[in-house]
Amino acid sequence: MQKYIKAGIKMDEKAGRKLIAERAGVSKTTVTRVLSGNASVSEKTQKKVMNVIEELGYTQNKLAINLSRNKNSNFIAMLVPDMTNYYYLQMFDTITRLLDGTDYTISVYRVTEQNWTHMLDQMLKYRFAAVINMLFYPVPTEYMKKIDCARIKVIHPDIPNDLVRLRFDYAPAIREAFESMRRAGRKNFYFLCGMNDEYIVDGRIVCYLELMREIGVSKPEETVLWGDYPHVSALQAGYDLIKRLHDCGGDADALFCMTDMTAFGAIKALRELGKEPGRDVSVVGFDNILLGEYSQPTLSTIDSFLEEEARRYVDFIFDREYATDLIVSKYIERGSIK
Repeated sequence: MQKYIKAGIKMDEKAGRKLIAERAGVSKTTVTRVLSGNASVSEKTQKKVMNVIEELGYTQNKLAINLSRNKNSNFIAMLVPDMTNYYYLQMFDTITRLLDGTDYTISVYRVTEQNWTHMLDQMLKYRFAAVINMLFYPVPTEYMKKIDCARIKVIHPDIPNDLVRLRFDYAPAIREAFESMRRAGRKNFYFLCGMNDEYIVDGRIVCYLELMREIGVSKPEETVLWGDYPHVSALQAGYDLIKRLHDCGGDADALFCMTDMTAFGAIKALRELGKEPGRDVSVVGFDNILLGEYSQPTLSTIDSFLEEEARRYVDFIFDREYATDLIVSKYIERGSIK
């Protein structure tokens, strides 16, 4: 039976350096030099080799080359707790654009308690270049020793001792949002965290509590509402907290929400309870994700400049320095305030 031939290659042939050398009439060493851009190969020989490469459709295996030289792959892993949270997708999209024109590629992985160690094993096995860990807990100590040995860079946003020394100043933006809500006649403030009470140390909540104490709220901690994220989606967490607050007799007319996604869930619940966001209740999120510009009403938010954050991560991966580690948040007022 005649063998099927495509682009001059038989089914049982492998388009590798040996075949390229045979077709071009040169040595494998010469092919290697051409592929690595070695200037010692004559222009005529280079052209001959490159013509054969094009004819065969050969592409270098960068992973194999890196591993053979005891280097890591060009893979970056972004670990997230929730693939329905648009914030992570926007962060992923931003980093992807920042990596354009480089040899690096990034993939996003949803990580749970069940697949956590399996994912770490895979990243070690394939020698990922870097891991951007956007979960709410650090890589376990027993794995960090292996990761350090494998020369994998790890970024832990919001985790103490993260090598990317990013700091966020939320205070001026939170104060501006607060004053805007007060001008709209709001008096009963709540903060929808959506996560458990371990996050009372988060900078957003710390700034909110300081402001509440400043205006004379006697027990401001009682105005912070905790939830089940990421065991439920951020949308569901915001929705559930509003329903729970209503069932307990709470009367909120001003809401800070831990994220924009939490705010969208809260807005849905408010409407079901007969309250119109913006008209009856002011709502402010955090993150300034793109969806906030297209929601109804448009979402007021506190922007911490996601693109700047993403740029710091990429700079760290490429060992580039940056001028400052401080990002000052900005209040953006839209329709959900009044």
